[in-house]
Amino acid sequence: MLAPSIPSAGRGRPRVEDRRVINGMVYKIRTGISWRDLPERYGPWKTVYTRFRRYALDGVFARALQQIQARADAAGGRVQIQAHDAVDLIHEIRVRRQA
Repeated sequence: MLAPSIPSAGRGRPRVEDRRVINGMVYKIRTGISWRDLPERYGPWKTVYTRFRRYALDGVFARALQQIQARADAAGGRVQIQAHDAVDLIHEIRVRRQA
């Protein structure tokens, strides 16, 4: 679902696998740990954080939420997901980080 929205790799150093990095983002959000405490199995914490920030600013998460909402609507679901929820999530993470 996220694959079409994720920017492709550019030149330079080989990229850490997208699935691994996204799993790291999910783990971080679910557990509430700091970025620096992210287990190595998700790749370098700085890579996961940088991609999280880039995806958030590029609207990757907002587009994914819209796709999920469209699928739920098509299936007759009543799930309401707002695109600004992704922004709220990012703000919450920043607030936790500063505390």
